[in-house]
Amino acid sequence: MSEKDPESQKLLAKDLEEDESATATQKPWFYLPSNAEREDEKSEALDGEKDEISSMQTFFNICNANLGTGILAMPFVIRLAGLWGVVIIIFIGFLGNYTGKILIDCLYEIDPTDGKRKRVRETYPQIGEAFHPTYGTYMVHIANCFDQFSHCALFLIMIGMVMKHAFPSISLSESDWTLIIGLLILPTIFIRKMTQLAWLGTLTAWTAVVISIVVLIYSLTKWQNWTTTTPPFNIHTVPIAIGVVMVSYSSAAYFPKMETAMMHPEEYNSIMNFSYSAVTFWKFFCGVIVYMTFTETTDQIVALNVPHGVFRGALCVAVVVLALFFFTVPAFTIFDIIENHLKIPWLAFNYTNQRRVIVSGYLLRFFLMLFTLILAVCVPHFSLLMAFVGCSTGMILVLIFPCMFHLKIRWADLKNFDVAAELFVIGFAVIGGTLGIIYSSLALYTVYNET
Repeated sequence: MSEKDPESQKLLAKDLEEDESATATQKPWFYLPSNAEREDEKSEALDGEKDEISSMQTFFNICNANLGTGILAMPFVIRLAGLWGVVIIIFIGFLGNYTGKILIDCLYEIDPTDGKRKRVRETYPQIGEAFHPTYGTYMVHIANCFDQFSHCALFLIMIGMVMKHAFPSISLSESDWTLIIGLLILPTIFIRKMTQLAWLGTLTAWTAVVISIVVLIYSLTKWQNWTTTTPPFNIHTVPIAIGVVMVSYSSAAYFPKMETAMMHPEEYNSIMNFSYSAVTFWKFFCGVIVYMTFTETTDQIVALNVPHGVFRGALCVAVVVLALFFFTVPAFTIFDIIENHLKIPWLAFNYTNQRRVIVSGYLLRFFLMLFTLILAVCVPHFSLLMAFVGCSTGMILVLIFPCMFHLKIRWADLKNFDVAAELFVIGFAVIGGTLGIIYSSLALYTVYNET
């Protein structure tokens, strides 16, 4: 059998190179970029001028991060804890502001040559790595992954609850609505880049604010019916209220990137004080006014307090759209953490192999979303699951980790008061979180047995 002449072999090799080039440039719609390609995209973006944000933009970003769907449950917090609910909202807002600032302090170290602060880190996981080189990064990623996973389930439960109340004539339960909507949004597994949903965070945050404003205006028109009677302290419900409020302040993971992008990072602490004061005031003001209007009938989601009619229907539709939009943000965060940061060997996909992309990449995403949907269908209560999440991963990411990391990384520079304050925050988070987990779990068990 004769061998091919050298010229034919060169032409064949050239054709194969052209085919490979065409395959590389014409990627299928289901293509997932590899880690190397993601890094290339980042480096290309960095080749241009760095996008810096002003102090005003930082203020609105911090407000956006703390004005999500959690604000819709603030009146229910007052129903659970009475005047203690106001104390809880203010106190946790104060603690969140404090830990948000010490978390950023972990990005810096003191330069021994001139005594000035020098940035040596940029992200929350890098701070975790400084705390423990082997496990610190995994601690942050795993806690964040569970937190975002729980938020996905919360949004699905919210949708099911609101749809049931918006269309009471349709003979479907909350779980049925959750299942239907959950199956409809499964295509979120095809989201490939954060840029495809970066605008959703701002949109959903301000949609929640608009909904709360509308209900607040309605409550102000009913001022003749207001009552100043509040529920007494109840050890069974106050820890649940703590968890619900904690979820509404679960934004610590975003702060390092915000501060890194600031045009004037030296103004970060002042902006934190201003934004947290504004957000905290809005939360307890809205919670108190709406509760005084609806008292013991105050529902878990603020839009469900309005009487049946076109107005309530419009609010319910707005809440459903809000939850659908916001669902994609934690969903993508889960995908990104598992696929690109946990470094699990069997998840190191060969992204140039199209078949493996389909089987490994999207199959994993599908089962993650399916498991989220199963959890949402099986758990019958929005605020109780919200309290459980806030008292577990919320406490860890917002209060415990920042204080632990700061104590370890900046120990040599801390005064006795700083150490005592951070130990107090950790103690509060551990005790309050444990009580919240216990009582929300017991309440979930009770509700589950009744349904």
